[in-house]
Amino acid sequence: MEPAYLSTAKLADVDDSHHFGVHCRSCLRNARLSLTRLRGLLGDDFPAVKVKTHLKCSSCGSKELTVTFLAPYQGVGKLADLFQQKPV
Repeated sequence: MEPAYLSTAKLADVDDSHHFGVHCRSCLRNARLSLTRLRGLLGDDFPAVKVKTHLKCSSCGSKELTVTFLAPYQGVGKLADLFQQKPV
């Protein structure tokens, strides 16, 4: 499979070896998103770059989020800790 790049990928192009991480700037909660769940909610043809527009924090309801997209070869370093969590 060719690598998925956030700028051009649709959710169908992104398998579960890729990661979306979300950080709420209001309550500081972090979560890893399930790509399977995102595809089920938004559809396979939804542009990956627009996922943020449909998210809000499940704890405080804020839309002030930072979304991190990592391809399989990027899952290293300090961000890797977030991607060890179970997806929500």
